[in-house]
Amino acid sequence: MLVAALGLLLLGAALLAGSAMASAHLARATRGIVAVARADTEARAALGAVVQGWDTRADSLPVGGRLDRAIPSRESDGPRVLVRAHVQRLSRSLYAAHVTVRVGEGVATLAVRRLQLLLERPARSDSAGSVASPRPLAQWSIADRR
Repeated sequence: MLVAALGLLLLGAALLAGSAMASAHLARATRGIVAVARADTEARAALGAVVQGWDTRADSLPVGGRLDRAIPSRESDGPRVLVRAHVQRLSRSLYAAHVTVRVGEGVATLAVRRLQLLLERPARSDSAGSVASPRPLAQWSIADRR
C-alpha cells in the first residue's frame, strides 16, 4: 500500500514537472508568434509610410542611388521594434523600397521581416511641381525577403 502511494506521488510529481515545461514552451511559442505578426504588420505599415512620404529627394536620386528613410515604430507593450527603410533607384522610372523590421534586441531578436516593394514613377514634366505617389508594379508588387 505504501509503495503504491509513493508510486502515485512520483507519478503526480512527474506530471506536474511535465506540464510546467509544456507551459514554458507554449509561452515561448506564443511570444514568437506574436513577434512574427508584429514584424509583419510593422513592415507593411513602413512600406506604406515610404510610399506616402514620397518627396522630390527620391526623384532626384541617381540610378543606383539610395535614400534612407526614417520610419518611427509605433509604441506598444512588449519587445522593442527597430524599423529601417530605404529607397533605391533602379532605372529612370523604377524604384525599390526596402524595409527591415526587427522585434527584440541583440541576441534576443524574436522576429525579423524584410519586404521589398517595386515602384514605378513615370517622369513628369508639369510646372506645378506636384509630387504624386509612385505606383507599385502590378506583377511584382511585394517581395518577401526572409
